Amino acid sequence: MVRIAETNVESGRQAFQEVLRSPKRPSALFAGNDLMALGAMEFALDNGLRVPEDISIVGIDDIDLSRHVRPALTTIALPKRNLAETAVELLVDQLTTSREKPSVSILQPFLVRRQSTCTVNPGTRKSQ
Repeated sequence: MVRIAETNVESGRQAFQEVLRSPKRPSALFAGNDLMALGAMEFALDNGLRVPEDISIVGIDDIDLSRHVRPALTTIALPKRNLAETAVELLVDQLTTSREKPSVSILQPFLVRRQSTCTVNPGTRKSQ
């Protein structure tokens, strides 16, 4: 199930509310950013669901707040320092050369596993 939404806490709440109207609730939710994931987690907890026992939630960004909420949010981290350095290098390269095609760089994101996810075993959910 895919829901298109704004990238803020309230839209995460609303999108997850729509997901819960479906006949079959998913075992996990992946949000487009950490704020949306936090909104979904807030809605889940406000409506009696346990995170991660009833549903695992993952965001992307690794914003500082993600490690301070309870349960702490599992997230996909972007190498922010490398991202900034690469952006500056690409900008300088474009400003100082006459290339027609821009350079491309690929940065490797990584999983930051926290308490909002668990493994799923047939018939049961078990926290990691």
